[in-house]
Amino acid sequence: MEPVVPGEFVGYEEEFMPGFGTYSENGDVYSSNIGELEKDVKKREVKVKVKTRIPMFFKRGMSVYGRIAQMTDNIAVVDIIPMVVGQFYYVPRPVTHILPISEVKRGYTTSMRDEFRIGDIIKAKILSMDQHTVTLTTKAMDLGVVKAFCTQCRHPLVKDKNALKCPNCGNIEHRKVSVDYGKIGGILYETEGSRGERE
Repeated sequence: MEPVVPGEFVGYEEEFMPGFGTYSENGDVYSSNIGELEKDVKKREVKVKVKTRIPMFFKRGMSVYGRIAQMTDNIAVVDIIPMVVGQFYYVPRPVTHILPISEVKRGYTTSMRDEFRIGDIIKAKILSMDQHTVTLTTKAMDLGVVKAFCTQCRHPLVKDKNALKCPNCGNIEHRKVSVDYGKIGGILYETEGSRGERE
């Protein structure tokens, strides 16, 4: 593969159609990214395989992961965790991400503290966005807590039927748990005692 940089000529449009990471101008095809040039003779397509992540913002309707940072009886403030999807590196907007009590689950919720704890890792969906706030929801079954820690000894909790149990001290706790509890794939995450990249 041939390394290329943005603006570099990579072929003629009459021979190759511009694919990912390229653009055409006056019949010529140029690279729009830093990466490695790939030419697909069968598809007659030229593209640039990107080595670096392309930063993107999360959008409305996307599922995101986050950490419960602050909480009152009626609202939780969530720190959204950057996520890697293919060549894209999704980063949160520099605004406040909130989960209101009305969007925790279907049915009545007395207090946020009955469903979450500070430090919990949750999977949520972006419900709405404005200039200052992103509103989240965890109503669906696949949304909610995906990783939690014991409030007694801070050991990671494991799912035990309809509750979460600490294998270290035996403490039983309850959360609005996602059906995907324990599965945190495809994201960059950092929790107590673990750091790394999951792709």
